[in-house]
Amino acid sequence: MGEPGAISLENIPKRIPILDAQSAKKFPSETIDQQWNLTTEVLKREIQNDHGTREAILPFVSSPVSEDLPDKVIKTTAVINDNIGRIEKRFHKQLGEYLELPAVPDELIHPDITNAPFHLDPQTALEQYATTPYGKQWLDEAIDHGYFQKGITTEERAMVIKRYRLARDIKLLALAGEMRESGPISLDQNNEAKLPSGTQIFMNPRKVADHNELLNPVNWIKRRTIKDRVYEIEVAGKKYILKEKKTARHTDTKRHGHIEGLSSTDEFKTAAFFREHAMVNQDEIKVSWEDPIGYVVFLDGFQFTVFEFEKNFIPSLKMAEILTAAIIRHKDQFEMEFQNIAKEAKKLQKHKTTIGYAEGDPSLSFESFARVKAMYWKDKAKRVLSDIITSNNYDNSDFDGYAYRIHEDPQLTLEIVGMDFEYFSPMDPNESAERLQRGKEFWNEHVLNNGIFMANWWDDRPVSKIEQAAFIAMHR
Repeated sequence: MGEPGAISLENIPKRIPILDAQSAKKFPSETIDQQWNLTTEVLKREIQNDHGTREAILPFVSSPVSEDLPDKVIKTTAVINDNIGRIEKRFHKQLGEYLELPAVPDELIHPDITNAPFHLDPQTALEQYATTPYGKQWLDEAIDHGYFQKGITTEERAMVIKRYRLARDIKLLALAGEMRESGPISLDQNNEAKLPSGTQIFMNPRKVADHNELLNPVNWIKRRTIKDRVYEIEVAGKKYILKEKKTARHTDTKRHGHIEGLSSTDEFKTAAFFREHAMVNQDEIKVSWEDPIGYVVFLDGFQFTVFEFEKNFIPSLKMAEILTAAIIRHKDQFEMEFQNIAKEAKKLQKHKTTIGYAEGDPSLSFESFARVKAMYWKDKAKRVLSDIITSNNYDNSDFDGYAYRIHEDPQLTLEIVGMDFEYFSPMDPNESAERLQRGKEFWNEHVLNNGIFMANWWDDRPVSKIEQAAFIAMHR
């Protein structure tokens, strides 16, 4: 490509981004969200009240989720509905122009929206590298490999994520239109309904009577994002959890790229299996599972599962502190265990895991016992949950789907709730048995070699030798 000194911005083959830091200033994220919420409120109302609007939106029920779907639907319905037309015109300078921006080419979004390469700006590269011999060589290689024609900007990444989210909103509105137009939805003997668009609806037979209002998405008052594919929805005064099937356009994907998980149908079936066969109530630990209500599968592949709304979860960052305080409140319940652990801890103060830890009080106080017990307890609950999954011959390749609840009447107990079944998969029973044994051996070895394995508690107080010894004693 010639001498390095001849490199200039003009002769570098490059991709011009659809949106960059400068052009994105016209479309503040919060403003776009506010205008979208107001627009969809009008659209939802008109879908409920106007036959013509419903007819206009029906073809989009089976349309693929895409960046341009929101723009197509707003424009189509604005032509035939004055109320939608007015709000479309009112917000056109920002929301309208934002929706009209061209879609980022799919070939640039690989392996998924989170892990797609960043766009390399040639002007920035010239400024940083063109003045050094090594830099000139790197620029030559970058140009030869087409690096400046690949990748997406930070602003394009955010735009794709947002417009796909808006497109999923549109799918729900289009479904509401079809269900309204089709009249009351009747489930067949298999608790299923198939709409004219090909959309399939299934409801748990145990849930139909109590949650019949779910069969009309027009009743869905709110849809609040909890994380990525997970939403809180409000229907006729009741809250539910909606979980979309994860795709390469969701953000919470595997570290090295999106991996296909369970379909919504299989996510429902897996959740129902664990709900029926894997509820556990031990002396101190209760294991329960999210309660599935039903699922919806669109013809284009968009799909979601609806679950009961779970209450009173403890924030994960506050879990140890809150559980410690609860143990202290229930001192009588733990007095005998405290006395036994205190005696054993005294004998274990010279255990190898205590080396390097703060001296502290040579005797175990109840407050220190409560801290150690809280940590031991929540870790044990997590291990019990994991073992239950394995003993039911399932593997979970993404083990972070759980939350804790505390019960204090009559005695203090800890409940762990399993959720997020998207990466569950069946496992051979022989492999399950081997994994359970390996897991037990690994954990025992880990505790004996590392103990608590942290220097400070949540309030930055150092972990003491006697607390380390108490942790070892609890595992004996």
